[in-house]
Amino acid sequence: MIFHPLNQPELEKGMPRAVVEDDGSFSVTTLTANDGAPAGDYAVSITWKTTTVNIPGRKGRPKRVPTNFPQRYEDPKTSGLVVRVEEAQNELRPFDIKD
Repeated sequence: MIFHPLNQPELEKGMPRAVVEDDGSFSVTTLTANDGAPAGDYAVSITWKTTTVNIPGRKGRPKRVPTNFPQRYEDPKTSGLVVRVEEAQNELRPFDIKD
């Protein structure tokens, strides 16, 4: 998940990003682990290309298989996901992901 700044200068040292946990939670990192994102409005893109499954009887590494995650969420211009980060502790609403 990447947070793309809207109506503000590009962040000089990298855009905020997060990895979503199995329970759907995430913490945003910009410069150091879990430091959050600078205040502002962001379009959000989400990439979920593959998942890993263990196959009984298969030796070696688990098999990576593609997901059915809608591709439009990979582009901040088409994802429709926008958030506002305030100068305080933030808890974002869950994203409503649709096919």
